[in-house]
Amino acid sequence: MSELVEKAAGGEEIWLTVRGNPKARICPLPADQSANQKMEWVRSIRESREKYGRQKGAPDSQSLWDELRGE
Repeated sequence: MSELVEKAAGGEEIWLTVRGNPKARICPLPADQSANQKMEWVRSIRESREKYGRQKGAPDSQSLWDELRGE
């Protein structure tokens, strides 16, 4: 995963598939995004990890993304 993140940070867009069906995309953050905005995003991911962790009955990744987006 670290290698894919590094490729994305270098400008490459990576698509993750399951049985040939696109499921996720790893892409670079927009160049115009400030360091503070980037760090806020990282903080929100860390908070979600702390809140949900890998506990039994924890929500799935889609639920986490929906919460982060405010859906």
